[in-house]
Amino acid sequence: MKDLVKITPDKAVDNSQSTTKKLKPSTMKNNYSPQNETNSKLDIRYSAILAKLRLKSFTLTLAIFISGIGSVLGQVSTYTFAQSSSTYSAITGTTVHASGVDDAATSVNIGFSYVFIGTTYTTCTINSNGYIVFGTAGVTGVYTPISTVTGSSIISAFGKDLVTSTNGVKYTTTGSSPNRVFTVQYHSVRYTGNSSDNVNYQIKLYETTNVAQIVYGTVSTASTTADNAIQFGLRGAANTDYNNRSLAAAQNWSTAVAGTSNSAYVRFRNTALPTSGLTWTWTPLTAVCPTSPSPATSATGVAQLPTLSWTAGANSSTYNVYLSTNQ
Repeated sequence: MKDLVKITPDKAVDNSQSTTKKLKPSTMKNNYSPQNETNSKLDIRYSAILAKLRLKSFTLTLAIFISGIGSVLGQVSTYTFAQSSSTYSAITGTTVHASGVDDAATSVNIGFSYVFIGTTYTTCTINSNGYIVFGTAGVTGVYTPISTVTGSSIISAFGKDLVTSTNGVKYTTTGSSPNRVFTVQYHSVRYTGNSSDNVNYQIKLYETTNVAQIVYGTVSTASTTADNAIQFGLRGAANTDYNNRSLAAAQNWSTAVAGTSNSAYVRFRNTALPTSGLTWTWTPLTAVCPTSPSPATSATGVAQLPTLSWTAGANSSTYNVYLSTNQ
């Protein structure tokens, strides 16, 4: 099979209905190499349609790969949120921030390729102030990561000015490919100035599904201060793209709702705490394969200028078509 030839549609294809595209030689872009392709958006080759195309004195085998690109999939705002209860299981792992650390950030290996809003990462930066960063690490003294940090993607489990305590912050990768889990654990951290705090939680990244998860263990404080506002959730490279939680009242964190601004917060005081095992999970949308391709698989007698059509898959806004010939 020869190199792929990419046929780019004249305009974006609406995913709400079946798609029809006329293939014209003049629209073909040569020298396409899948190894050299880069695309920050989700770009999945969905299905191959094999057809026979008769051209004058010879026959070509035509392989067509339909690629759907979901532009909205590059935003954390499209991730679905779910709340559940589980068992908090502490890890041993490798220490990244020892006890007594204030305002530190260290890059570590995840242990597998993790895709976050369309970009693949093999490392992340663990910030001692309750969050991890993909891309540019940003400054270490930022305590409102979802609303403040720019140029980086964030998962924040307890974004506040924290000081590490017993056992510090550890990380580990468990399981086997393709179902490994990367876990960052904050053990007995406390808010600066609140010596009574005992805050335990984990950030988990899941291989293949690219799910992000926060699990809370024992969380307690004697503080009655009403303004201990903590930022929780996801944000993209820009702080206009966020998927966070909000709870202004002094209630259990299980009653938190979706935030309506990047500065939304969850209250932290002696009457506003999570129950051990509270789990918050964010799942990225998955592009669905197009169906009912025409010409059908292994079709013969296809016209020299065939019209391609397919039924659009969910979560894809445009499509690319790739061709390969074999005389």
